[in-house]
Amino acid sequence: MKYSRLEQIPLESSHGKIEKKVMIKKRDVPNLMMFNWAKFKPGQFVEPHKHDTMYETYYGLGGKLLCKVEGKEIYLGKGDCLTTKPGEIHEMKNIFKKDATILYFGISIN
Repeated sequence: MKYSRLEQIPLESSHGKIEKKVMIKKRDVPNLMMFNWAKFKPGQFVEPHKHDTMYETYYGLGGKLLCKVEGKEIYLGKGDCLTTKPGEIHEMKNIFKKDATILYFGISIN
C-alpha cells in the first residue's frame, strides 16, 4: 500500500518554475512513469515536446490552460481530461489571470 497526503508532499519545480508535487513515483506502479499535481501561474508554460514511449493524461482541477496537441488548440479546465499519445507534440500555457491546477500521469508503453 502507498498512502500520501497532498499537503505533506514537498514542492518541486518542473519546466522552469511550475510547481509540482510527485504523488506516485516511477516504479511505484508497473508502467506508471509518474502521477503529479501541478500549478501553472499566469504566463507559465511548458514548451512543445513529446514522449516517444509514454501516454500522458491531464485532468483539470481548477483554472484553465491553453493546450496544443499536434497544433490543435484545446482549453483544459476544471473537470476536463486530455490524453496525449506517444510521439504527439504537445504544450501547455496559462494565458489567463488565475492559477490553473492539474493532476497528470504518464504510462509507459514498454
